[in-house]
Amino acid sequence: MAQLQPVPDNSNSLNMTRRKPDLKQEYTHAIQTRVNLINPYKNKNLFFFTNMQSTQNKIVNNDSINQEGIKRTRPVNVNGVYNLNSQLSYSMPARF
Repeated sequence: MAQLQPVPDNSNSLNMTRRKPDLKQEYTHAIQTRVNLINPYKNKNLFFFTNMQSTQNKIVNNDSINQEGIKRTRPVNVNGVYNLNSQLSYSMPARF
């Protein structure tokens, strides 16, 4: 809500924050896959996990610094924000 109010935040004179009432809502799309293969007779385990996300209209801060050294921050919408995470794990008994 603070990003949508058109009232500027002047509490810090070196960091001016402007609000933007015409921001669009963020939309996140996600796909997850999970594979778990277990062999209890040999005591082995294989685990694979993947998470993919795409965000439309991501709200980020646009910062600019003028010649007096005053930073101006305003929220803007951007597209093309992607996130990919994966994990691979294999376990087996250790023999010493």
